Amino acid sequence: MLLNMIKIKKFDLKKGVLAPIIPESGGGLSMETYLLEKGKNKYIVRRCNSEKRAEYYEVILKRLSKYGVLPKQIKRNGKNIIYEYLCGRDLKKKENFKVFEQVGQVCAKINSVKKLTEEDINIIFYKQLEELRKGSYRKFTLDEMKGKRKRRPNERHDIRRIKPLITNNEEDKIKRINNSLIENTKAIVCLDAVDVSPANFRLSKGKVYFVDIGGIKTTIKGIGLAKGLWGWAQTEKQRLAILHGYFSISKEEFSEDYLNLIRLHYIIQSLHDRVKIGRDYKKQLLMLKSFLKNYPKD
Repeated sequence: MLLNMIKIKKFDLKKGVLAPIIPESGGGLSMETYLLEKGKNKYIVRRCNSEKRAEYYEVILKRLSKYGVLPKQIKRNGKNIIYEYLCGRDLKKKENFKVFEQVGQVCAKINSVKKLTEEDINIIFYKQLEELRKGSYRKFTLDEMKGKRKRRPNERHDIRRIKPLITNNEEDKIKRINNSLIENTKAIVCLDAVDVSPANFRLSKGKVYFVDIGGIKTTIKGIGLAKGLWGWAQTEKQRLAILHGYFSISKEEFSEDYLNLIRLHYIIQSLHDRVKIGRDYKKQLLMLKSFLKNYPKD
């Protein structure tokens, strides 16, 4: 699918039709990804906000290239990266078990790459907790909000939802549980596909690819897996298929404490992502309340 473009020295984005990619299921909130059509040919363009960011994406792609889980890069022009276009379709909420197994395998392959940066895994987590307690979140411009709402056309955004969601006591309890779990599990930090949702995967010629390179970050191993298990999968059989695929690549089983750790981080991340732009978060808030109520240690 590279169409011999690797040998071309210049790739003029102006000589083609460039349109933002908006998945049918919603998403694309980074507003970086575009479809470029030049005649009969199609490409994916990631328009980064800096060359440093684009270079970082190149490093990620290089580290993961041997696994073949990402679209191939054709060229980088400054802040813009051009990727191959994968024919096929985005994944959906409901898929067969073989597809869910491949999703788990992709997560495990990405997790097999060591961290690229030194990260304090609690910095973002603690910041999200503080904002959930205070109700003070990043303020988006009107154009940013319009763009984000456009990318989720089937959802209603309500500014009245943007408010504090946890108490001081709940914040303290979450921190204690988190610190205890990190210590008990000796949590591993590595590359992770943090946004494991249908729109970020593509099925092309029977193979599943992860297409959101911006969603690959240095963090606790398995954070994205948690989103797949408790955010995407709707049945126990689907969850087992994801886990079966994951552990067919990664032979290290997760303890109950480790599953609790990644689930807690997923819940806080998901709750924070929703409340800051006024999306419905009833399910995530109930998950958090249930977790805190049923967690056996404190």
